Amino acid sequence: PPFPIEALSIGPSVEPLRDIVRTGCEVLIADLHSDKARLAVAIDERVDMARSRTVRRYVRGRHRAGGQSANRFKRNRDGWQRKFNEKLADAVHDLARASKPPIEWLAVAGDHQWVSQTNILSRTGLKLLPRTFDCHSDDRSALSRIAREVWSSRVFERPETAIS
Repeated sequence: PPFPIEALSIGPSVEPLRDIVRTGCEVLIADLHSDKARLAVAIDERVDMARSRTVRRYVRGRHRAGGQSANRFKRNRDGWQRKFNEKLADAVHDLARASKPPIEWLAVAGDHQWVSQTNILSRTGLKLLPRTFDCHSDDRSALSRIAREVWSSRVFERPETAIS
């Protein structure tokens, strides 16, 4: 299945698996970059562009090494990044709260440190998908690609050996 299932919920019946596949599940996708993030809600591999947002904040790149100005720049850059993270957490909270039924899952592509730097999971009640998603571009098609990847799954079969 595309989403983790608790081991205790699976018994001899396959109904829990069928329910996950049949019911429409919404996932909040966060495609993160250093100064811009795209947020969207995906429903069964389709991105709902009506509920998408772009969060921007100016975060300057690196400074040449050495001296007091480099140290001051690093402190300023850390402050800019912290404010961007807070702004992004507020946008995720608003999207998650406005959704009916509530969104359960959060898929993060790009900078994964953001989740640990904010209290977004405890604040919204979202569960983080254990998989990581790569993001090579910051255009709208990246959100659709990530949504398809969220719902994809692989089946691993044990290879046949002469011993078995």
